[in-house]
Amino acid sequence: MKRGLLFTTAAYVLLIHLSAGASAPDSCRRDPLTFETSYTGDWVHNLAGGIRQGNRYLGLANITLEICTEKAGLFRGGSLFVNAANTHGGEPSAELFGDFQVISNLEAGNLTYLHELWYRQELGNTALILGLQDLNSTFAESRAASLFLNSSFGIHSTIASNLPVPIFPLTALGIKIQHRIGDRMQFAAALFDGLPDDFSTNPNNLRWRLQKDDGYLAIAELTFRIPSETHAGTWKIGTYYHNEHSVTLIEEGISTTTGHPENHGFYLAGSQHLHTGIKGRSLSAFAQASVSPQSKNENHYYLGGGLCYSGLIAKRTYDHLGLAVAHAGFTGKSETAIELTYKAVITENLFIQPDLQYVINPCGTGASLKNAVAGIFRFGFVF
Repeated sequence: MKRGLLFTTAAYVLLIHLSAGASAPDSCRRDPLTFETSYTGDWVHNLAGGIRQGNRYLGLANITLEICTEKAGLFRGGSLFVNAANTHGGEPSAELFGDFQVISNLEAGNLTYLHELWYRQELGNTALILGLQDLNSTFAESRAASLFLNSSFGIHSTIASNLPVPIFPLTALGIKIQHRIGDRMQFAAALFDGLPDDFSTNPNNLRWRLQKDDGYLAIAELTFRIPSETHAGTWKIGTYYHNEHSVTLIEEGISTTTGHPENHGFYLAGSQHLHTGIKGRSLSAFAQASVSPQSKNENHYYLGGGLCYSGLIAKRTYDHLGLAVAHAGFTGKSETAIELTYKAVITENLFIQPDLQYVINPCGTGASLKNAVAGIFRFGFVF
């Protein structure tokens, strides 16, 4: 039960010892108060296979506020961040495709809630973050993979499906520490509430409870950066541990408590710049892999990867073309999603993104479904 905390603490102490004299992280460089609004929408059509053909629209609105204490004339190294969100519209994976990995990373139902509320304090070469946090904002993410719409490219399916992890849309209270080791390495570790309070009992994500039966989730990650003008890269290796926890459900006045054993896993995520051509053209790749005990997890491994090309069209160096594959492995049949996407940056504040996904053996319903073809049109703006 104590192995996860012991591992995280030991690794952190060792890296502190090895990195004495490392450079300090940058302080907040923005204005004293930064306010931003954004909206992303998906029009999704099932072209073939899955549960049924049809259309769904879904969207995500965000309002974020950041206060930089140093620029506000208070004290150095501090920042307060708030992120409020609204998700709305249909649920295409649940209603049309029946896929396990979820073809749109906006799918969450109809919710209005507080997504993040945390305070960050930099102390020398270390940063401490405390509050309501999204695990995937730091851990297991890959910048190149963020181009794609399938949810597995954001957070590995083994992590998202096997544990009650604090990720979109339901986050949880936690404490996170980040420590720089020179210019090429960073260590991060976090301890989260082991069972985020469900929206059914925690509307708007404003009623947080820390209970013994929830357990805890510990995660640690080491990041390696490859500095290069032509072949820069960022690679992460991490591990997580969840101790025992229990869930109580009340149906028709009957209370039932189900216990869940400890669980853990390991993951790798990274992106690598491969080539820079003329007129701003460039090629990058990303790779993802994760594994968890087969005896405890239905989806016990995940593999993902893809290529991103910028500047395909002359004078449109900010546009991105991508092709990627996500594979969620099960004991029996497994699910594979192949995604082709093109993100066109219209202005600094507006983009459009047509997307096509082919899902082999959709595994989200338990029924045998035909391979599905999803056509998606995404748009987004930020102010």
